[in-house]
Amino acid sequence: LESFAESVSSLWCPSSVAILDHLPSPLEFHARFVAKSLPCILRLNNDEMLPRWNADDIQNICGRELTLTVNVTPDGHGDTIRSVQTTQDGKIEDMFVLPEERKMKLNDFIKGLRNDDGRRGCATD
Repeated sequence: LESFAESVSSLWCPSSVAILDHLPSPLEFHARFVAKSLPCILRLNNDEMLPRWNADDIQNICGRELTLTVNVTPDGHGDTIRSVQTTQDGKIEDMFVLPEERKMKLNDFIKGLRNDDGRRGCATD
């Protein structure tokens, strides 16, 4: 499994990160980075700074009742290899695991991010 993980890591881990000295159009940004899940660095001067949005702004634009599909993991690492104890014989085996997917309202997702009870991430229902 480790060999497999090393082999496929090059498929989704870029060898370099693009640095942009200008603010691309939304279409260009989506096509070059979002759609391909590629990171980039924006080096902008003060006149080009992006507005700073907060959770309330996003909720006001998208609506608090917007339904999201949220990937939930114990530690933020999804689509990864884990050592898992099997229920059949108790042996520890390396397995490729996916995150749990939950449907939730945008408002509930943001509440989970803001929780202050010592837990990280989204609260469970």
